[in-house]
Amino acid sequence: MNKTEIVKKGIELDAPLNLTWSCYERNDMACGRCQSCTLRLNAFADAEAEDKIPYV
Repeated sequence: MNKTEIVKKGIELDAPLNLTWSCYERNDMACGRCQSCTLRLNAFADAEAEDKIPYV
């Protein structure tokens, strides 16, 4: 599965995706710039879903 498929499956299963973390930075909010954040943001966009975690 790719990240978009994972997001779609998580939504289908009503998984708490807002409790997942992808950022490489160790902060209270995700940076939105690292490779992992970029992949996550693109996956949510491709799935036409809102990523509800806080970003800097």
